[in-house]
Amino acid sequence: MDHANINKAREIYYSLLGNFLTYGRLEAQKEKVIEILEKIAAFPMTEEIVQDAKALSGELRERGALAIGEEFDAIFINNLDAKAINLTASFYAEGQERGEKLLLTKEIIACTPKRRDESFVETEDNLGFLCTFLGYLVSDFEEKKHLELAKRLFAEVVNGYVDYVVIEILKHPNARFYRHIARILESFAEFERLYLEIPAPKKEEFKDISEALRQEMLGKNKKRVKRDLENSGGSCDIGS
Repeated sequence: MDHANINKAREIYYSLLGNFLTYGRLEAQKEKVIEILEKIAAFPMTEEIVQDAKALSGELRERGALAIGEEFDAIFINNLDAKAINLTASFYAEGQERGEKLLLTKEIIACTPKRRDESFVETEDNLGFLCTFLGYLVSDFEEKKHLELAKRLFAEVVNGYVDYVVIEILKHPNARFYRHIARILESFAEFERLYLEIPAPKKEEFKDISEALRQEMLGKNKKRVKRDLENSGGSCDIGS
């Protein structure tokens, strides 16, 4: 097996996905993204994504990144006419951001010289950052430690929630261009599982527990306030 060329291909897929899934990054990387999409269309991992790559490169060449950027906002940021899709691993694992998956990701990053650039507004367990960082790890394919860290990061952080992100994008009413990205992401995730010999997680419908957790926290806060008032005698006396 030609691992060097495989890792080069993995790098460009991760780079592509990182550019599309990171806020505000596509415009600056437009020419590089077009080049990658044209390579993918010419030498795809699966035939199913050829038309997806061509549709995206055609849009970027003819009209630039504006419409795709606006769609990113409509899908991943705004909650105006449909709930925004969360891209963090912690949200899908724990129902809230900045959880154990973020800590795990930071732990893996700390094993490398790489750090999150301040231009990234997202947390490290955001899928856009994860893809960008994984691209960095597999680009240094002569460094065995980096490849091992890439496998661990995919297995322990990305693998468990990437399918949920794909499903959420495909069913989002504002998704048009990002349906193409979802199909490329799905195809590449399947390839990574085969190449790294990592089983796919059990297929289960994602249950958003974030609202239940918020209500639980509100309930606890109300009980705490009530208890504090009772302990203080419920008096509002400020003295004479």
